[in-house]
Amino acid sequence: LPISQTYMPLTLIAGSVTPGLALWTLGYHTTPREIRALIHFQKYMGYLLGVRATWYPETIGDSVRTLLTTVVSRSYDSGEYGKELIESYPQAFAPREGQRGLALLRAKYNFRINSVYSAMFMSPGTRRKYSMPKVLPWILIPVVRFPLITLMELARRFVPGVGTLHEKIMVVHRENWYRAQMDGREAQFDASGALRR
Repeated sequence: LPISQTYMPLTLIAGSVTPGLALWTLGYHTTPREIRALIHFQKYMGYLLGVRATWYPETIGDSVRTLLTTVVSRSYDSGEYGKELIESYPQAFAPREGQRGLALLRAKYNFRINSVYSAMFMSPGTRRKYSMPKVLPWILIPVVRFPLITLMELARRFVPGVGTLHEKIMVVHRENWYRAQMDGREAQFDASGALRR
């Protein structure tokens, strides 16, 4: 279905300013410079996908105001496709048939933590409109992790060498997580899709 020029940038803003600010609630210290870099990256990606760059916010403040304006005027008219998209997010991390041992434990953790993230970043009124997984007692996971992540963030930024070591460890972790999520499948991209310029 067509998506208007008004709504296309919202997804891109949600991938820059929103996580940049929201990561602070999890203990990560995203800097304004990093958020501005995300805004620039998302603006360029939007340009490649056909979003009119002249309508895209330039600053963190403009991006936040654009999001707030949209939240206030939200109409909940995406129908069954919007419902499916929202409800499928945490389910994408649910354990798969045949998983056992550590793979099953990891999938259960990923499902729970992503269910918690969806609860943290959705308004309660919006959340009630959809069939979303329960988050109690799992909501405590970010609370327990917060001081550890904050400590690592401070060390990464202020102790020489820690940032480089941390990045190496996190690259290995991300690649390991990605392989586990893909479960032997290869990523595919079809450049002939309808959203291309």
